[in-house]
Amino acid sequence: MTEEQQPIALSDIETLEDSYVLGETEQEITLATSADHILITDHMAPQAMRSIRIFTRDLDPAIFDRMEFVSACKNLALRSRYARIEILAFDSQRIIRRGHRLVDMVRAMSSRMEIRRPGKEFEKHLHSFVTFDEVGYIYRTYADRYEGIANYNRPREAREFEKLFNEMWLRSHVDTEMKSLNI
Repeated sequence: MTEEQQPIALSDIETLEDSYVLGETEQEITLATSADHILITDHMAPQAMRSIRIFTRDLDPAIFDRMEFVSACKNLALRSRYARIEILAFDSQRIIRRGHRLVDMVRAMSSRMEIRRPGKEFEKHLHSFVTFDEVGYIYRTYADRYEGIANYNRPREAREFEKLFNEMWLRSHVDTEMKSLNI
């Protein structure tokens, strides 16, 4: 972000359509509501060509258990054999209890999608984030609140989130509850 460029509230943007491109548009966008997160996630996810990585407490159904997002993940997984969707989620029991379309798809496409539980040493992390192709991200300081920021092209910050994600991924474990099929 250049020095003169200030963050802009999503509510102040007329349209994301052609103006905001993953890997090209460098503009910090402030998010305040679940509707903001839904809009930005639905716009950024279909643009991903290589990876989507999610660090979350409970895979927020308002954002991630919606056909638009699930379809974007499915399309990414089918687009390339190198594509990866990786999810780190703490509260698998809560996710399974309420049901989740994304979890169902992960079970069906396990060669390109995976959900793991982070190690206990990471439970102190209260934030959540999603990275797209190691260049774009959505970040919430507190996972249980919708205030946050997003950027379509901040590789440096996205790589910092990726670095943290990779550290947690290496110390995570496959959650057998997530892997088992609902019969």
